[in-house]
Amino acid sequence: MATIVSRTIQTNATPTQVVEATERALMALDGALTRTASGLALANGGTGVPMSFTATFDAQFTIRQASPDQYEITGTVNRKPNILFWGCLIVGFFLWPLWIVNLLYLGANPQAAYQKALNNIRLENGAPATGIPAHSGAYGVMPIAAAVPTANGRKRVIVSYRPGDAMAAAHRLEDRLLFDLKNTDVQFGVSGVVKPGDDYIEAIENAARTADALIMVIGPRWAEGDWLNQPNDHDTLAITTALSERKRLFPVLVDGASLPADALPEAFESLKRRQALTLSEETFSQDMSGLIAQINGA
Repeated sequence: MATIVSRTIQTNATPTQVVEATERALMALDGALTRTASGLALANGGTGVPMSFTATFDAQFTIRQASPDQYEITGTVNRKPNILFWGCLIVGFFLWPLWIVNLLYLGANPQAAYQKALNNIRLENGAPATGIPAHSGAYGVMPIAAAVPTANGRKRVIVSYRPGDAMAAAHRLEDRLLFDLKNTDVQFGVSGVVKPGDDYIEAIENAARTADALIMVIGPRWAEGDWLNQPNDHDTLAITTALSERKRLFPVLVDGASLPADALPEAFESLKRRQALTLSEETFSQDMSGLIAQINGA
């Protein structure tokens, strides 16, 4: 049984600082806290949960930067009966009053305690993070990272993907980039570089020309449609500009895809010579570590 808790906060802190602040807040729940590719994992955290002696609680927290000063934190908490629950259930066939423990399990709802922990996220200076009131209970669509202006001394990476093609893999890659890259602004989706009033061709060409690296997420449906032959398509503009400017460009193959060389028009010809990286489910962490090392060396 899963319970969802979430928090949207406004802060100028870096992703690393937000992760560290979230770690400190979750320590109030006790348990074993570890970092993951997309955020944090908490095992056996039950302090503050009513009737917690009847259950175990494991949670996964995703931390995503929705804009330069806004972060989305979502936790999925799974409740499972513990050994005491099962022991009372079995022995209760001979001593039925023990089944009271099994009934108490129904009251072991972690929502309030876990939501309180998220609400207590504080920054390094001790001030509470501000922002949209916390909410919980329902699944929702998490917004993708918006355009981030490049600051002095910071790298910029653009992630190009096609809607409807390997979106789960693309978002997983995005989460890992946001979590691991230091001093780097990650733009997920080429269209995000275009602001209201911009000439979109100039905006995309300038973004691709000034970016330190462009990542192309290529899934089984990447070449579908006629966008490769449309010079003013957002992804076509970004990729062809990066190729012509000899920028660092990383074709990343996901979900068993391969580079569809036969489908590439003349403007993409030099892409065939770019070494691609394959992300597989079995070696995802290792594959991403290799990609991040390459980006840090860009």
